[in-house]
Amino acid sequence: MREIYEATPAVSRAIQSLSVTCGSSLCEVIGRTGREATNEDVFAVVEGVQSGDLSEAVRRLGLATRMSSFTTDPANGRGAAFLVYLERDG
Repeated sequence: MREIYEATPAVSRAIQSLSVTCGSSLCEVIGRTGREATNEDVFAVVEGVQSGDLSEAVRRLGLATRMSSFTTDPANGRGAAFLVYLERDG
């Protein structure tokens, strides 16, 4: 799962930390931009995380996005963070 998110250009460019935790039926993905991220970087991350290419790569693993959230990062005044939950289909 980490490789899929890191292969998304905006994520690999602007995300400072990426945490991926997967169990038998659920994965949690958390990403945070660095302090130097621009507004354009943050918008690109949001678009990348919601992109059809990323969704298709996730579907090929038998997972589906159940929830995603984007917010400013309280630990980083200029930055942003995202949280995604993916669940195994079937």
